[in-house]
Amino acid sequence: MTFDDLRSRAEHLDWDPTYQVFVQAILHARDARLLQILDGELVAAGPGPSRLAIVYGARHMRAVVSGLSKRGFHARRTEWLKVFNLH
Repeated sequence: MTFDDLRSRAEHLDWDPTYQVFVQAILHARDARLLQILDGELVAAGPGPSRLAIVYGARHMRAVVSGLSKRGFHARRTEWLKVFNLH
């Protein structure tokens, strides 16, 4: 989980302001909505153990890891499942 939660060196160096609006719409706005829905699911689940599957692109998992960490959660075990192939 931890190797995907931070931007890579190449991502830092490859930033292009031309695409900032696109990145905001596709990545950051969707991350914000994902965390909003996740908050609702956490409240609905209540205290105690529960399971939650997030079917989203891998790049959005950075927001999930960061958001859950800020809410006091930590990973004990993770499992990545392939949902579908694009080819």
